[in-house]
Amino acid sequence: MINEWIDKLALWLTQNSDCVLVTVMSVIGSAPREVGASMVVRLTNDPQQTIESVGSIGGGHLEWQSLNIAQSMLSNQSEPPLIIERFNLAARLGQCCGGRVLVLFERISHLDVDFFNNFLYQTQHGQTLYRYLSSSDKHSTWQIKKAIETEQSKTSYEIMHQDGSCLNNKENNWQFSQIIESTRFHVYLFGAGHIAQALVKLLLPLAVKVHWIETRDYQNRIENIDLSHAYLDYQETDIPEQLIETALPNSLFIVMTHDHGLDFQLCQAILKRQVKQQDIRYFGMIGSTTKRANFERRLLARGVSPETLTSLICPMGITGIHSKEPNLIAIAITAQLLQYL
Repeated sequence: MINEWIDKLALWLTQNSDCVLVTVMSVIGSAPREVGASMVVRLTNDPQQTIESVGSIGGGHLEWQSLNIAQSMLSNQSEPPLIIERFNLAARLGQCCGGRVLVLFERISHLDVDFFNNFLYQTQHGQTLYRYLSSSDKHSTWQIKKAIETEQSKTSYEIMHQDGSCLNNKENNWQFSQIIESTRFHVYLFGAGHIAQALVKLLLPLAVKVHWIETRDYQNRIENIDLSHAYLDYQETDIPEQLIETALPNSLFIVMTHDHGLDFQLCQAILKRQVKQQDIRYFGMIGSTTKRANFERRLLARGVSPETLTSLICPMGITGIHSKEPNLIAIAITAQLLQYL
């Protein structure tokens, strides 16, 4: 699950602000957000102490009341650092969803800034952050990359894998686990033409880390894209294949350069990595069924197995969108990428 609040949490702690992390722990019936949805809240450092938040647990009356609880926790340090509140969305809040939501509030001190800055750095470099909390704990336990594997954790926590957040609710002996990633995923995009530019404009608001690679001197021809954007790494290089070798695990690769010969070289390098490491989440190449057939024939002649070729998606994009207009092609590709979360 994407959690853009982890970036803001680290920043606000650096600014000496205590924060409250608000998280959906459990959902019964219909609710505006899923388990694991989170937002981080602080009071600004000015005399007015305005409440400020990033992220969302669903908006509406649920979020408004949750902001009030978080504000009270920040204003009154004598309140417990950990609060769990049950909301009946219809009876208590008058929301049409009608379900029941369990919300976790945890106060985080600015004194923990180094602790969370380390987590932010690691999540921005492809690691996954796990959060654990049980009914007997006074605060969450945080762990990078893999589940805690001590003997105590095996009995106290539900060991999580890359499949989301959950509450293991066993009356008064419950365990909550949350998976946190700073970016939704990492995309290595080769080519900076019109379709690529339209695609980047769609991906950046989704908190996707885009590693954008071009072999031409093309920077001045990119329009209406901030190349200094926090989620964008644009570079021009004569050796794009090296970036395939050093790419982060579980990344997505998209090839749409101006040159079919270059496309073929990149395709070979990506498939070679997939054979060696088996760690590519998605590999798509712009082109028609004719281009795919031509590439398959040449790759098979060079010893690539038919099984390996099944990992290549070409043409790209969800079915049903037939336009060749760059913005619509980019929408179809983005929709397909989101299916690989």
